[in-house]
Amino acid sequence: MIFSSGFSSSIAPSQATPGSSLNIVQKVTGQVLPLESMLFTPLNLVTTFVLFVALPLLYWAIQPGDDDVQIANLKESAAPTEASPEETREPRTLARKLEEAWILNVILMVAGIAALGLVWRRTVWCCIIDLRLSVNCVYLAVA
Repeated sequence: MIFSSGFSSSIAPSQATPGSSLNIVQKVTGQVLPLESMLFTPLNLVTTFVLFVALPLLYWAIQPGDDDVQIANLKESAAPTEASPEETREPRTLARKLEEAWILNVILMVAGIAALGLVWRRTVWCCIIDLRLSVNCVYLAVA
């Protein structure tokens, strides 16, 4: 919720980096904004602080009450139960067919690797690879 409020945001470091292709302010005005003027503003700090305080309180308030919680009995749940064939058969919807289509996963994986290859081919290997691209690729791989 506060990804754009800190050092891991994408726009603040790019605007504070002279010569960055994403630094629109420098292209238009010829000036580079200092990182402190974007990250440490009162509005940004107050918003972040409010979220750090409000979210745990909100999560505490919306958690289920003791009457709504059912404790699992591990002995009963570990025992195998036989279900009738009607209960185990799921409808063959388009979404189910797409989920089970392994070739789509292979196509997406090859496209992702090709995109990384194109980006890395344009950069010099001795330079640091764009951290945001690498992090996004890890997120996609985990998903």
